[in-house]
Amino acid sequence: MKIKGRLRLLTALMGLLCMPLYAQIQKGMSLHQCIEIALEKSEQVRLEKEKLLEATAGVKEAKTGFLPKFSGRATYTRLDEAPYLDASAMGDLLSGLSAPFEYLAFKDTVGGNPPDYGLLAALAQMGGGDQQGDGKIYMGDENIYNIIFSVQQPIFTGGKIYNGYRAARNGLKAVEENSKKVERDLVLSVKRSFYTVLQVQRSMEVIDTSLRQLEGIVQDLENMMAQGMLGEQEVMKARVQKYNLELTRVKAVHGITMAKAALCNTMGIPIDSAIELVYEAVPPEGVSLPEMSVLIDKARRSRSEIKALEYQRDVLENMVKISRAAYMPNVVAQGNYNFKRPNRSYQPEFYNSWDVTLALQMNLFDWGEGWHKTTKAKSQLRQLEIGIEQAKNGIALGVEKNYLDVKEAFEKIDIAEKALEQAKKSYTIIADQMAYGVAKNADLLEAQRTLTEATINFHNGVINYYLKRSELEYLLDENS
Repeated sequence: MKIKGRLRLLTALMGLLCMPLYAQIQKGMSLHQCIEIALEKSEQVRLEKEKLLEATAGVKEAKTGFLPKFSGRATYTRLDEAPYLDASAMGDLLSGLSAPFEYLAFKDTVGGNPPDYGLLAALAQMGGGDQQGDGKIYMGDENIYNIIFSVQQPIFTGGKIYNGYRAARNGLKAVEENSKKVERDLVLSVKRSFYTVLQVQRSMEVIDTSLRQLEGIVQDLENMMAQGMLGEQEVMKARVQKYNLELTRVKAVHGITMAKAALCNTMGIPIDSAIELVYEAVPPEGVSLPEMSVLIDKARRSRSEIKALEYQRDVLENMVKISRAAYMPNVVAQGNYNFKRPNRSYQPEFYNSWDVTLALQMNLFDWGEGWHKTTKAKSQLRQLEIGIEQAKNGIALGVEKNYLDVKEAFEKIDIAEKALEQAKKSYTIIADQMAYGVAKNADLLEAQRTLTEATINFHNGVINYYLKRSELEYLLDENS
C-alpha cells in the first residue's frame, strides 16, 4: 500500500482514538436544566398543585367546625288584612251593657279628647259602636317585620368534628405525597429521554468517524485496484461495509430526531424545538452503594407512595371513629336576638327580644344504619392495610432488581472498556501491517467494524449505568 494510503488510515484511526470518550459540549442544556424546565411547564404538576390547594382549603374548612357560627335573617310579610277578632255575635249580647258607657268611651269632658278606656271602647265596638261598623276587633298590623341574629356553637358531637378535621389533615398529607410522586415520575421520564438522546447522539458521532475511516479505506483500495494490485471483489467488500454503515447512520439520524422530540414533549416545550445537550455520562469510578437491606428499608420508609397510603389509612381510621360517633348524642347551644314589628301588644312598633336554646339530639334506632357504616369503614381500612403490605413487598423486589442492575451495568462498563482497548490495539496493528502489505484487506475491514462496535458498546454501557442509577434513585425517592 502507498505511503499516502497509510497516512490516511492512520489519520482516520487517530480521529477515532482521540475522540473524547466523555467530552462535554460547551453550549447546551444540562440534565438539571431539562428537569427544571419540565417541572415548570408540566400540566400534571400544575394539576397536583391545584389538588394541594383544594386539600388545604378542606383542612381550613374542617377547622371552622370548632368555632361558633353566626347568621342573620330578615323577613317582611304583607297581610291582606290585619289580624282581628270577630265580635259581631258578642255585640248583640253586650249592646245593652255597653250603651251607658258609650259616652265615656268616645267623648271627653275635659280638653276635647276621649279618655283611654280601652275596655269600654272594646265593649262599645262589640255593641256595634266600632268605627268601621263591621264588628271586628283589629289586633296588630298588616305589615310584619322580623329580623333575627343567631349564633350556634356545638358543645358535644361525639368526636365528629375533631375526627373530621384530622381526616382532612391526613388527606392533605396524602395529596402532598402524591404530588411528590408526580414530580419524581416526571424527573425519571426526563432522565430517560435525556440519556436516550445522549446514547443515540454519541452513536451517531462514532458512526460518522467510522464512515470517514471506511471512505479512506475504500479510496485506497480503489487506487490499488486501478494499479492492478488487487481484484474488484476486495473493493466491493469494503463498499458493502460502508453502505451498511450508512444505512445505520440513516437510522441513527431518525433516532436522534425522535429522541429529541420525546425529550421536548416530556419537558413541555414544542417537539420541534432546537435543543443541544451537554454530554453528562462520565464513566464512574465505582458504584458506592450501601447494602441492599439498607436500601430496601429506606425505600419502604421514604417512598411517597407508601407515605400516601399510610396517610390514607389514617383517614380511614378517622372515618371509623366518625361512624362510631353516630351512637353518641349531639349537644348544640343556640342563641337568637330578635327585632320585630308589631310588638307584643300588637302595636305597630318594633321591639327587641332574645332566647337561648340548648338542644340534645341522639339517634335511638336507625335499623342498623350506623352499625353498617362502621363495618364498611373498617373493611376499607383492612383492605388498605393489606394494600400497604403488598406495596412494600413490591418496593423491596424493585429495589433488589435495580440494585443488581446498577452493579451489572458497572461491571459491563469495565468489560466494554477492556474490549475497546483491545479493539484499538488490534486496528492499529492491522493498519501497520497493511501499510507493509503483510495483512489482508478483510482483516482491516473486520478490525474497523469491531472497533466501531466496541466504541458504541462502551458509550452505551456508560449511559445505561446512569439510567439504571436513576431508576434506583427513583425507588429510593431521590432526585439527585
